Amino acid sequence: MPKADMDLTQYLDKVTISPKSKISLCENILSVIHRLHEIKIYHRDIKPDNFMMYGSTVKIGDLGLCIHRDEDLELDKHEFKIGPLGYISPEAVN
Repeated sequence: MPKADMDLTQYLDKVTISPKSKISLCENILSVIHRLHEIKIYHRDIKPDNFMMYGSTVKIGDLGLCIHRDEDLELDKHEFKIGPLGYISPEAVN
């Protein structure tokens, strides 16, 4: 994969986009996530830094925490935390 121009966080900081373009960007992001879900993959670390921008095209990165949906049940243990440390929601920690 070629090097991305920037991640989504940087893109939103540097580029001024119209409301219509923001909606299109959101649709593209949802499409990327939907494609992963179609092949039964959960990303498990969705955040702006993990969406790479190639011009105005969005691709998802950092697939290190991805897991196949059928394997997810094996990880559902009380002592096992899923997600990046420091960013886990409070209810997941409890």
